[in-house]
Amino acid sequence: MTGLVNGLRTRAAALPRWAQWLLVAVFMMVLAGVVTARYVHAHPALSPIDEYNYVDAVDKATRGILAREGQTVDELAREASSCRGFGMEQTEVTYVGRCGIDEPLATYPWDGHSTAGIHSPVYYFSTAWMAQAIMTVVPGLSLITAARLTGAIWLGLGMVMLAYLIRRTAGSWWLAVWIPVVVCAMPGLRVTNAYISPDAPNLLCGSAVLLAALLYARGQWPLWPLIAISAVVTLVKFQNSFVVIAAFLFLAWTRIAPRREDDDGRRPGWAAILVPPAAALVVGLGWMRMKTALALPSAGLVGDPQGGVDLTGSLYYIDDSLQGLFTANWPASTEASFFPTLVLWGGIATLVSVAWLHPGRGWVERRFAQSGAVSLLGIGPAVNIAFAAVFGSAVAMQPRYAMVLIPILALTTAWSLDRRCLRIAVAVLAVAAYFYAVVSLNVN
Repeated sequence: MTGLVNGLRTRAAALPRWAQWLLVAVFMMVLAGVVTARYVHAHPALSPIDEYNYVDAVDKATRGILAREGQTVDELAREASSCRGFGMEQTEVTYVGRCGIDEPLATYPWDGHSTAGIHSPVYYFSTAWMAQAIMTVVPGLSLITAARLTGAIWLGLGMVMLAYLIRRTAGSWWLAVWIPVVVCAMPGLRVTNAYISPDAPNLLCGSAVLLAALLYARGQWPLWPLIAISAVVTLVKFQNSFVVIAAFLFLAWTRIAPRREDDDGRRPGWAAILVPPAAALVVGLGWMRMKTALALPSAGLVGDPQGGVDLTGSLYYIDDSLQGLFTANWPASTEASFFPTLVLWGGIATLVSVAWLHPGRGWVERRFAQSGAVSLLGIGPAVNIAFAAVFGSAVAMQPRYAMVLIPILALTTAWSLDRRCLRIAVAVLAVAAYFYAVVSLNVN
């Protein structure tokens, strides 16, 4: 077996760089496709996490219609509500309306209105186009199923971007392949990417921002990719700005932290540190202003529960971001997997090691891990405070909001595993976790 593996590695190493990455991309797309398709088939009910609204937005996008706040949902979303129902488990599905009967709008969630317009149309239209392509290749597939399967594309692209991030900054092909497989097998990714959700591109967005920030800090990339990527990911979904903030904290810490003359990496100026989050802020606030102007009047339509800023109360969400980072964190009757806990604490151990316990690590790597620890601990309170300040709503920390920070732990893990036995252990963990994910199909 060792000879076979070494032979395959030798042949792969002899291929041109583009061919190597093509093989990696195909491998990861297949893995993402299998686990997503299996979960989509086994869980036809709508996710209670706003999928009803997103179904309608994608349905409208296929006809060139922009989802606006206050719009009523069209027939497809109403039919899904009454025929597919809502629920993470098929044994606990709630049906709203009678299947096959066009009920009054007041029967459906939010009196038949949609809240999908709060997000920009980037995800809805790109998903609609990909779903239509899938329906062309697979005739007879419903729009909802095809749109859900686009989650496999977003997940596969996120895995490839994470692999590129690890390969560029850790140098190991082995870890660049197997660590994304571990991430792919986590329930939190499965529950997000197997449904229609603007959070599906989270892994791609988080990996892209941190790649641009790290390569800029190392002096290998100019600043403009970080500016552009920060703006784009924030336009996809405003909550992606939390990874932009993580990149800002990293660059700011590389600026103000004490350093020696022989330390690696550049010392960025304050303009370079502030421009990327400023670009994200301009784009995000620009969309918020636009969606307000486009909104339709809808008396009594309330989305999230109302609430104000509570600095003390927000501190209770510090550990929520970590506890829900890899798990779906959803109350379910099925047995929860132990893999998310194992991966989480292994990742935390590597984060602490790189940040404070391993003086032999590079200066940039240590500053990245230290600022990453602040980001992971702070995103829970930040989400709660941001929603209260911007929308006047009381929102608890959701696992999908923290997904953009998964690459932080993935990177510190790659930087820490310099022993052959540990790298083999990662591959074994990846295979076991992925097999469990495909076979069990449990929510958690």
